Amino acid sequence: MTKRALINRIAVATGLSKVQTAQVVELWMEQLGQELASTGRVELRGFGVFTVADHKPFNTVSPQTGEPIEVRSQRQIHFKAGKQLKAKINP
Repeated sequence: MTKRALINRIAVATGLSKVQTAQVVELWMEQLGQELASTGRVELRGFGVFTVADHKPFNTVSPQTGEPIEVRSQRQIHFKAGKQLKAKINP
């Protein structure tokens, strides 16, 4: 499902305009990102948990040139599905 398809489905289900629904979806995504950046965890009961994990830098080799490459440390988002969401795909 694309973001546009999600907005269309929510607009139809709620009776809101597509513009209003798009604003809500954008606001939700912005708030999710801000909360992950500040606390590193967002829990939506029944849906799942978003967490941020810090990965240490490491050295590797380029497969094309064989030159050593240093990969910087980075933060990655992880998602673990909740029980209700799992139950929807595994009845």
